[in-house]
Amino acid sequence: MSFEAKIETQNLNLYYGDFLALKDVHIRIPERNVTAIIGPSGCGKSTLLRCFNRMNDLVESIKVEGKIFIEGKNILDPDMDLIHLRRKVGMVFQRPNVFDLSIYNNLRFGLRIHRMLSNKDDIMQAIQNGLEHVNLWNELKDKLRKNARSLSLEQQQRLCIARVLILKPDIILLDEPCSALDPI
Repeated sequence: MSFEAKIETQNLNLYYGDFLALKDVHIRIPERNVTAIIGPSGCGKSTLLRCFNRMNDLVESIKVEGKIFIEGKNILDPDMDLIHLRRKVGMVFQRPNVFDLSIYNNLRFGLRIHRMLSNKDDIMQAIQNGLEHVNLWNELKDKLRKNARSLSLEQQQRLCIARVLILKPDIILLDEPCSALDPI
């Protein structure tokens, strides 16, 4: 049975210098699907996830071969708009990566970069919705001007999840984002 893949790789190889970290990866992930990539520590799961929004481009000495298609477009093409790609393919990392900004500005950051909302009321509503989705609104609604780095690690991670959700990406990559969260 054939299906249109949301994400597809063909002959994907990734090198850290001379070290081959991903070898001949072929994967097809359908639309509206939850997919788990499972394997031992150090096998390349995070590296593969970072390929799907080209976060590996930020690492020196990386070389990628092959093709990665998102909705049929090869995202490794040199003319790929990385800002647009990273809005479409959001990512939450294992450790929180909040900016040294207020909680409000952390959440507004993506909206501003992607020019999604300009009306202050719409921005505030998006921020409230994002914080409600991660059960932080009641805790933080009166502290939005506080620096995000002053939050607990768990709150920081939930803030990072909210920051991605606010952008309403087509694809959300989650690299063990709940490992530091209280299960409740």
